[in-house]
Amino acid sequence: MSSTRSNKFALEMKQIYKKYSHKTVVEDVSLSIKPGEVFGLLGPNGAGKTTIIRMLVGLVQPSSGEIHLMGCDLKRNYEEAIQHVGAIVETPDFYGFLTGYQNLMQCKRAKKGVSHEDIKRAVQFVNLEERIHDKVSSYSLGMKQRLGIAQAILHQPQLLILDEPTNGLDPLGMRELRSIVQRLAKEMNIAVFISSHILSEVQEICDNVGFIKNGKLLFVRDMKSIEMEQSKFRIVVSDGQMTQQIFEQLGWIFDVGDTLNSFIISGSSDTNKLVKELALSEVGILRFEPVLNTLEDVFMETMKEDDIHDRVNYK
Repeated sequence: MSSTRSNKFALEMKQIYKKYSHKTVVEDVSLSIKPGEVFGLLGPNGAGKTTIIRMLVGLVQPSSGEIHLMGCDLKRNYEEAIQHVGAIVETPDFYGFLTGYQNLMQCKRAKKGVSHEDIKRAVQFVNLEERIHDKVSSYSLGMKQRLGIAQAILHQPQLLILDEPTNGLDPLGMRELRSIVQRLAKEMNIAVFISSHILSEVQEICDNVGFIKNGKLLFVRDMKSIEMEQSKFRIVVSDGQMTQQIFEQLGWIFDVGDTLNSFIISGSSDTNKLVKELALSEVGILRFEPVLNTLEDVFMETMKEDDIHDRVNYK
């Protein structure tokens, strides 16, 4: 009998460490992903993202800690656990001289329980019906990426792992892939784990994101809370020069916006006082609105704060 835990989560990582010789590349990482959730792992090069993905698909063993896939222990019950996973690690690799369908048939032979109906369903899901009988050598990068997803979902996994899925794609390819991933989560209730450095794409596609640096998971946040944090305001006025003088008199820190009459100020600023000062100076307020945070804002701020923390600890 296999040892399993609750399958409330598609993926559970608990206190994962990975060490090579005397170097620790992943340190005390714990996270969980529910079915139907799209999770993005972000971090600079060398942060440990690829090592984590290689551990999730069984290519590398953790030095310590536990990984459970739909409740199955990956180390103790590898064959059972890995059946719940589909993955594209780096660039999908296919036989260019074969058609897309023939490549999927090769994959079918290697996976237990995959039927011709499963192939048809996967092809339809990634919108490749019209080109599936063409040679893969004639495919664009975006089409190869979609074929890769079709291959990864043939056996109907509960967790799909995508490593830099939008690398090299044009805007249309990115949009197509984004649509497919969102449908996989919503319509098939598949959990999707994405590692990427394209922050704008992660913001568009993910429900939750994790920030990792130097092997440590700094924190996990949901995208809605990141976007709705009103940390800044944009104000557009009739007289930018006078407004700048008022800011300087108040001792406020500000940034000039996209025009000389546009300014970005902190959400902690006393806006009532500003409105009063502008009215006394007969400066008209043309627009006053919150600036939604972007994932890039949070990412850069997190990396900066962590750098300062590292320098303090180093001293």
